[in-house]
Amino acid sequence: MNKFYFLLLFLTCLGSGSMAQDNSQQEQFAKRSYTGIKGGANLSTFSGDMQNLERQFGANAGIYALYMESEHFGIQPEIQYSLQGAGEKGRGHLLMHYLAIPIMLKYYPAPSFSIQAGPYAALLLKAKYEYEAIDVTDNKAKGNDFGFAYGFSVGNESKLTFGVRHHVGLSSIYKDFKAYNQTVQASLSFCISQK
Repeated sequence: MNKFYFLLLFLTCLGSGSMAQDNSQQEQFAKRSYTGIKGGANLSTFSGDMQNLERQFGANAGIYALYMESEHFGIQPEIQYSLQGAGEKGRGHLLMHYLAIPIMLKYYPAPSFSIQAGPYAALLLKAKYEYEAIDVTDNKAKGNDFGFAYGFSVGNESKLTFGVRHHVGLSSIYKDFKAYNQTVQASLSFCISQK
């Protein structure tokens, strides 16, 4: 658990440090910030030692703040709930509920298109294995995950955007064998406030 808190502290410092800007840049570009809500669908599985896996559908929802540091660069910290996991062919599926904190660096080659990448940390809220209407709590799953994410978004940041992102887990979710989260997210983001 100590590694999780250390990573969370590192991500917070990274986010606040990247928002520093000198006076000459401020004169050329008026900083903007957006706050919003987002939600969408997940398609997830595991990479590593596990075999005969099927992709699992899930969902994501959360809040975000986008700080535009220049016309082409921004940083977007988020807090999101993510339902993910994987299915085993003919045996059932594992559902994992995470509270995730991604911090995305966004580059805008055009005003309505961004390329994004950044780290994330996630805390496991609950893991449940479902098979033929039988639910079993999975107590072997580790309580945290971290990794990096990359993707793109299109739309108007002051109104509505659509984004696709791939989350790549770097920490095995089990101690006994290697299993890494692999999640593709598609989401709609709706701006509720801008400054």
